[in-house]
Amino acid sequence: MPAPALDAGAPADAGSARSIRPPFDLEKTSLGVVLVALAAVSVWSLGHLEMGALFGERARDNIVGFMGRAMPIEFPPVGEVASGVLVTLAIVIAGTALSSALSAPIAFWAARNTTPHPVVRNLARGVGVLSRSIPEIVFVIVLISVMHLGPLPAVVGFGLHSIGMISKLYADAIEQIDEGPVLAIRAAGGSRFQQNVTGVLPQVAPSWIATSLHRLDINLRGSVLLGWVNVKGIGYDMHHYQEMSHWGMVIGIAIIFFVMCVLMEIVSSTIRGAILKTEPTGRGLGARLARRAAARRAARAGEGAEPAAASSTTTATADRPAVPGRTLPPMRGSRLTTTLGGLAAVAIVVWSWAYPGINWADMIDVWTKLPDRLSNMFPLSLGSKSWEDVGGMIGETVLIALAATLIGLVLSLVIGSLAARNVAPNAAVRAVCRGLLVGIRGIPELIMAIIFIVMIGMGPAPGALALGIAGVGLLGKLIADSMEEVAPGPEVAARAAGATRLQVYATATLPQAAPAIFGHLFYLIDHNVRSSTVLGIVGGGGVGFWLFNAVRLSQYDVVLTITVLVVAVVLTVELVSMWVRRVIS
Repeated sequence: MPAPALDAGAPADAGSARSIRPPFDLEKTSLGVVLVALAAVSVWSLGHLEMGALFGERARDNIVGFMGRAMPIEFPPVGEVASGVLVTLAIVIAGTALSSALSAPIAFWAARNTTPHPVVRNLARGVGVLSRSIPEIVFVIVLISVMHLGPLPAVVGFGLHSIGMISKLYADAIEQIDEGPVLAIRAAGGSRFQQNVTGVLPQVAPSWIATSLHRLDINLRGSVLLGWVNVKGIGYDMHHYQEMSHWGMVIGIAIIFFVMCVLMEIVSSTIRGAILKTEPTGRGLGARLARRAAARRAARAGEGAEPAAASSTTTATADRPAVPGRTLPPMRGSRLTTTLGGLAAVAIVVWSWAYPGINWADMIDVWTKLPDRLSNMFPLSLGSKSWEDVGGMIGETVLIALAATLIGLVLSLVIGSLAARNVAPNAAVRAVCRGLLVGIRGIPELIMAIIFIVMIGMGPAPGALALGIAGVGLLGKLIADSMEEVAPGPEVAARAAGATRLQVYATATLPQAAPAIFGHLFYLIDHNVRSSTVLGIVGGGGVGFWLFNAVRLSQYDVVLTITVLVVAVVLTVELVSMWVRRVIS
């Protein structure tokens, strides 16, 4: 007897339900393969770079010897410290201001809703990617070759490199604006320039200022590198004492630099909170202080609210009739604070360009020297190296970056998780972990690399360890913030079912934060590839050591060859990172 036909609307039985499989997703499968491969190579790189030497008897002896030579900690004379700090701050502020100004038109051309043409948009985006791919120290080195040694090459070098990050974030902010004001200006016959200035710029100004302040923090941490190319500043003092093996003084200057970085973070957060009238959302020291200051201001404003309200009703009187069309509030309160803050910012930028003693004649002489220098860069050359040597150094640079990322990920998952409010067992643990992240972020990778090189010798291992620990400050904070932003529902449900704190973390918190963590992880890989190139300057292994030697020998054709190779590697990593973020999202 034939089996009865199944009704089309009847529910499938259990067996048929189990046989249904989700469609094959090639991209997600490829992503899984890429992640497994990266994890395997990262683990292998730890052994290949001989990271075990960090825990050997020789390393312990070197650490004891280094601590003996570094004690007691000393500090340079006050005048020397003040001069180095001020020059460094001036270079960093001037470079950031230059990049902010140059990034504004690039951002308008790169944003989808303000670009004049798709070709222009792609070119503007390409300029930003290329700028990010070339380390700032490479810009500085090349500029020194066509200018007099001084602050100007450093200012322009930091400015050109920072365009990559600032223009991208500027463009992203433009693409997220409310189109209503722009459409209204366009309907009234406003030109494209008027639409951008009066419809777009007021909306993105707070985000732009915050982005520039964030870049200022980054540039300050990177400014210590300038001492290794003989640019005056606090990094120059550190390099001077390092060459003398005066380690007590080196540690003292490193402490001063650490304080500078922490104070810069506090100032940045306070400015965002006080002048921009936006409450900081971060959990760092600066953000917390800014929120407390905002709360005190709000309390004081609440005490005088009634008189203010009463006076606001008397804007038009017989003695002073209302002025038709007047829209500006009187110059007091928040408007006065914002105006004074803006004037102070302009004054600081003007000071930053005037204080270091820039040789302005270089701005003219550079165009006479540039053709000759460019001719020395071609044809591209490997110098005394073979392609096998170059491949080995590039490979070592990538392995340093991957090993550092693995170290940073493991440490960040622990410290970053305990720094999250919804994961930490108590407020004390969270405060300690948050403070630890702030402290690590304040120590540049270069300083860590120098200390580890002294302990275990030159090579890739100290460079990887320095990048790994430094990455905890960045990745740990991002992980903590991502975990605090997860939906509380699954966590509440897990606790209601009797799950332990660890089970809630593993089944509810971590799975929700995982996509964001993967995105942050690839950002760290991208960052570590660039930084591993720079650490070679102090003997941290990889292609950077070859780059620094080529600069000292004035082999600019080799310098350009190395730069092209580094850019190719960085662009490859960035393309992979963009693909991973797209698939995950």
